Amino acid sequence: MKYLLSVDGGGTKTEFYISDLQGNMIDTFTTGSTSIKSVGLDKSYDQLKAGIERLKETYKITPDNILMGVFGMSGCDSDNDYQMILDQILSLGFTKDNVHLCNDGVLAFYAQTLEPGIVVIAGTGSIVIGIDKQGEVRRSGGWGYHFSDIGSGYWIGCEILKRTLLYCDNCYPYSPVFEQVRGYFQAESYTELPYIVTEIKDINQIAGLAYEVVKAADEQEELSIEILKDGAKQLADQVVGMVKQMDLSEAPKIVFSGGVLKSKIYQDLLASEIRQLIPSQEIQFYVQKNKPSYGGIKLAQRLLDKEKEIVLQVFTGGYLNKETTYEEVESKLKPILEKIRVTKVIIGWSVDELLYKKIKLLVHMYQAELYLWMPVFSETGLLEPVSFLQDFRGEEVKSYRLNAGENFEFYCPNIKQNRESVKQIYEKHFSKIGFDGIFLDKIRYSSFSNKITGVFSCFCPECMKKYQERQLDADELRMEMDKVIDGLEGYDRHPLKCLTYEDGSYRFDNPIWKKFFDCKADFIYDSLKEITGYFREQGLKIGMDVLSPFLTHFTGQDLPRLKGLTDFMKPMMYRITCAPAGLPFEYDSFLTGTTSVDTDTVRREFDQLLGIKPSGDNRFDLDFVKSELDIMERMDIPVYCGIEVNRIKDVVPADPEYIKDTINSLSQTNIKGFVLSWDILSAPEENIEAVYHCFGGRGEMQ
Repeated sequence: MKYLLSVDGGGTKTEFYISDLQGNMIDTFTTGSTSIKSVGLDKSYDQLKAGIERLKETYKITPDNILMGVFGMSGCDSDNDYQMILDQILSLGFTKDNVHLCNDGVLAFYAQTLEPGIVVIAGTGSIVIGIDKQGEVRRSGGWGYHFSDIGSGYWIGCEILKRTLLYCDNCYPYSPVFEQVRGYFQAESYTELPYIVTEIKDINQIAGLAYEVVKAADEQEELSIEILKDGAKQLADQVVGMVKQMDLSEAPKIVFSGGVLKSKIYQDLLASEIRQLIPSQEIQFYVQKNKPSYGGIKLAQRLLDKEKEIVLQVFTGGYLNKETTYEEVESKLKPILEKIRVTKVIIGWSVDELLYKKIKLLVHMYQAELYLWMPVFSETGLLEPVSFLQDFRGEEVKSYRLNAGENFEFYCPNIKQNRESVKQIYEKHFSKIGFDGIFLDKIRYSSFSNKITGVFSCFCPECMKKYQERQLDADELRMEMDKVIDGLEGYDRHPLKCLTYEDGSYRFDNPIWKKFFDCKADFIYDSLKEITGYFREQGLKIGMDVLSPFLTHFTGQDLPRLKGLTDFMKPMMYRITCAPAGLPFEYDSFLTGTTSVDTDTVRREFDQLLGIKPSGDNRFDLDFVKSELDIMERMDIPVYCGIEVNRIKDVVPADPEYIKDTINSLSQTNIKGFVLSWDILSAPEENIEAVYHCFGGRGEMQ
């Protein structure tokens, strides 16, 4: 099991906070100071080590079990400080992959809210820290008690002490707060007080005077209010400088933290000064209520959220195959689950109930979710009654057979029995297993890999009726399809006479194509709305397998509409696969199926229309794939890019170089993560090692 760790290392004590990956606290405890500037490097290390040893002894949790450890350390100010403290942490058994080191002030911010924003800390010392949208940290102040730390407890103590000593020397008028200062130092007279003060060596003793000033200010003592107001004004100046530095366009979020800022009067004075200096913006003020160590857990989760997630896809065989054993799956999955952070496992679709129940226990042990991989408009005919697609000539669309148990035969989404068969298969074979979600595959019409007639479907009686309802002239459509098949009126050299391609949509010379493909998109959406509604009622999360946007237009997958039915999408960006869903295979099938002249000539022209650059190595253009992922990312739906890691002779020649190249390049996009597709069981060990090379122990790009 993996855990999150937060360490709030302060000048007086260090708090350790251990939780599960959901942030549920397992324990919190303290050791002594770990501030290298308060107790030195050796004593700091001893206290850190004591905390880690307690985790080992009490909970059997070692640094290897920590998915992310956030160390917010007092005194972590310069690059030299950072390196010294990091070396201490790494010597305890952590790695750079599972450690995030920062100033302890950052934890105080995350304990209350999320970036971007600013935290003002005024305790013994003071510092203003800004955290931008990317989580980058900036700071102002906190450079040392004697020449910085304005508005802090030490600064307030010094200010009141200066005036008190001047009064002792008959150089300053009397204020009632001086009595509290004399009492604080237990001086019998103002004559004795200066001699006591000159012996002070502990800055905390001076900082403690701030609480006397705050108490006096609460009683409306004028000098105390004046000092607090001056401190608030100077802190506000630092806050304004930070706002300008960060260029915050939205309402700033400002957190007040630290012992002195627990004072309501000081909070109000500081908030008032900030509002006067930033009058045009709505400011959200937060007073720290949660422990900074809790903020470390929130930051750990935030860091993990920003990383590319890893999803595994496992093919256990077709509906009629039960050859995959639990031992096979465990031997492949367990090492991966132990080495890298996997958030989901997609598995299917043989009907071996016991197999899935065992795998669920394994997957949940590593805090990942288990999704049932289930074909929708294909494969179900092996178990339940179905009606196949009919092409424009009234013939059944031919299947493309890839492997045993994996066929690309397609059924009409408009026929109720086809939809009911999907539900019945789930009810009979999978409903008692307790999957976390359902992953819907083959949620489309057949593509060009089923020949052009597969795309020119469906013309069953139910579809014909729906075409008529939508005022689509089926006879005119058939005539146009015949022209494509015969290569007439320019169709021999221009694929469906596409004029433009933009954001996953085509514009055609003949508007009847748009009407036809819009109908297909309507039919798929309506059917999936019913099917996903059923699975939602079963309490299941939903994922969808989709083609690349430049192909979806022809298969009825209207991605902007489908996003409302699913929790995430997995576009199949298979750059070298010579089979259905493989980008080169589908593209070749499209061009050869819709034209009859020299394919190279057609390809050059259509490459230009799409924006594809020829690669020359049988690998689909990476830049084009990135642009396709950008189209999907703009739809505001979590996107997990499907890439091949399995190897099938003459079908998928995936090797380590290809995997590294693809992952490293596509990680530059804003996708949520990767699905290691489409069967991790068929991935050779060298390909899995390539994945390890790309991802550290917590899914961060190396």
